[in-house]
Amino acid sequence: MWWCTPGTGAVLGKRLFLVSLGTSLVSLGLKSLFRRSRPTAARGGFYLTLDQHSFPSGHATRSAGVIVTLWPLLPEPVRAALLLWGLVLNACRIGLGLHFPSDVLAGLVIGSAVGLLLRRVGLR
Repeated sequence: MWWCTPGTGAVLGKRLFLVSLGTSLVSLGLKSLFRRSRPTAARGGFYLTLDQHSFPSGHATRSAGVIVTLWPLLPEPVRAALLLWGLVLNACRIGLGLHFPSDVLAGLVIGSAVGLLLRRVGLR
């Protein structure tokens, strides 16, 4: 989107790329710092092999960052859909036993802060 779409599409693409990169780096850094194990209900496989740590939730961090960063550029119906997507996604992380509620809550706060920071520096 960033390179192939003129106008608003390019702005959305740039913001999506930067907020995804920024929130991923922050989340991974904090996970390596805190090293909190996932809930005992977490089943083996992909998550326990590649990403053993749960705090903060990377999905929550990225979803909040995306929502906050894109919010002012989107029409009302898309905002509502984006918010619903974020709520369902993050509830599923807890429901699947991959995160504690505090992992998701911390991820939402951290992702929102990264998103606000990116908006504040004036991404265009």
